[in-house]
Amino acid sequence: MSSADLDKVTGWLQQEGFTVTSVAASKNAIGFSGNIANLEKAFQTKIHNYSLNGETHFANADQISVPSSLAGTVSGVRGLDDFRLQPRVQFMRSREAASNPHFTSGLSGAHYLAPGDFAVIYDVNPLYTAGNTGKGVTIAVIGQTDIVPADITDFRGRPASRPVR
Repeated sequence: MSSADLDKVTGWLQQEGFTVTSVAASKNAIGFSGNIANLEKAFQTKIHNYSLNGETHFANADQISVPSSLAGTVSGVRGLDDFRLQPRVQFMRSREAASNPHFTSGLSGAHYLAPGDFAVIYDVNPLYTAGNTGKGVTIAVIGQTDIVPADITDFRGRPASRPVR
């Protein structure tokens, strides 16, 4: 996003009563917060509560809308609901594995990877040991996720060449 477009979008968000909380270094994502009344007014939608499998969730009831002046700049708005993405494939686990998860939150059940996990999963520790750091190389691991820009900033701030044992 150009600086002018970024200023236009953040200005509109602030005008609508939102607080801009972050802007991605790549300028392709803007984090913001605010109240539901402002959200419903700004994006011309309603936020409703829904019951699914005995759990209550919130989500927008209609497609959102942005002003026509931002339509070519804003490609999507995420985070207007609290539905968690579900894995497309479920693997059967042993009772022991289910009761002793590794890299899995005991609260949410979410699965997490740390920077060193990449080195183990893709067996690149021998390259690190040989002095190859990957500097100048970009690697993308594509998955289904709801991105939190602060997590990416934290991830990028960790040493990339530390072997995991």
